[in-house]
Amino acid sequence: TQMNNFPAGQRQVPASFSIGNKAYIATGRNVSNIFQNDLWEYDPSIDAWTQMANLPGIARSQPFAFSIDTLGYVGGGFDQSLNGLNDFYEYDPATDSWAPIADYAGTARFQATAFSIENLGYVGTGYDGNYLKDMFAYDPLTNTWIQRASYSGDKLINAFSFSIDGRAYLGGGMN
Repeated sequence: TQMNNFPAGQRQVPASFSIGNKAYIATGRNVSNIFQNDLWEYDPSIDAWTQMANLPGIARSQPFAFSIDTLGYVGGGFDQSLNGLNDFYEYDPATDSWAPIADYAGTARFQATAFSIENLGYVGTGYDGNYLKDMFAYDPLTNTWIQRASYSGDKLINAFSFSIDGRAYLGGGMN
């Protein structure tokens, strides 16, 4: 079923996450290659998009995102000058506000994958000038990143990932 079009025009490589029954699209770059720091909320119950508070960090492309409980997290990617980023931000839809959190503990990267399991967010693989397979977990209770076991397959960029019932699944991508 065709739903309401994204109102901000064509968008390449943004971050996305969902909280409850709403989806969020953040950052990326438009067809003119202008990097963005906006955030949009989609409510499927009324088929409507609403622009929310902008990400306070640098406009970016190819960031990574996940959600834990009622909060969304966006970080990483690269800026308009193609510099890698490792800053990270927490979004609270109840107050439509962002707060900086601990920087991503891995190298500044883009084309990474992210997911959450229970109360931890995970970011791994990607590209920092080299293909990567490391994995870090974010604990919002302690505001810390913890290195976890690396992905057991080949080093990857642009992999997909998702979690179901306390397990993560990661695949695809390029080596």
